Amino acid sequence: MEKYIDVLKKSIIFNGLNDEEIKEILADLSPKKISYEKGNFIIRNGDSIKSFGTIISGKAIVIKEDFWGNRSVISELLSGEIFAETFACLKNSTAEISVEALEKTEVMFFNVEKILGNSFTNEECQRKIVRNMLVNLAKKNLNFTRKIEHIKKKTIREKLLSYLSGESMKSNSLTFEIPFNRQQLADYLSVDRSALSTEIGKLQKEGIIKCRKNKFTLLQ
Repeated sequence: MEKYIDVLKKSIIFNGLNDEEIKEILADLSPKKISYEKGNFIIRNGDSIKSFGTIISGKAIVIKEDFWGNRSVISELLSGEIFAETFACLKNSTAEISVEALEKTEVMFFNVEKILGNSFTNEECQRKIVRNMLVNLAKKNLNFTRKIEHIKKKTIREKLLSYLSGESMKSNSLTFEIPFNRQQLADYLSVDRSALSTEIGKLQKEGIIKCRKNKFTLLQ
């Protein structure tokens, strides 16, 4: 497990913890590491959840699906990011989202009951982990609020420009990269992919944006 310390240090859950503290936590919690191939589901909607996952390598995506199979992209998960912590913290809860590997992906799972229980030999490490979990939940709540602001716009153009404006402000630059391909962006904004691509083309012709794949520049 020690070879994963550099990755874990990038995770918000281990913020403020040094190498020795992380080693101690890994020994206390005995997390499970599982590998997934591209296209495999790491979590499926309806799964019983007792542990949250941390991406060790690879990339995954969080999906919300309705009864008819319509998908909405919630977020993309990169190395060091965590998922399913909300469901894991609620006893006897089941996942209301799915998580799919976008490429070969390694995940380390941490049991929440151990984190909140008496598994730690160092109580200060436990306090740091719990505090970091609360900060992470607050950040995800903020991101969800931002998404609502985008998708409540009436037209595809308004949704897209709202999203791109937000990404520009987050990066503090008129040129930035988004974490989605076209289909994922369409799912995230809850719009049709072809209609989204058409709107992007119109905005480029009008000189409002420039884009190449997932790299955008705001011109006006």
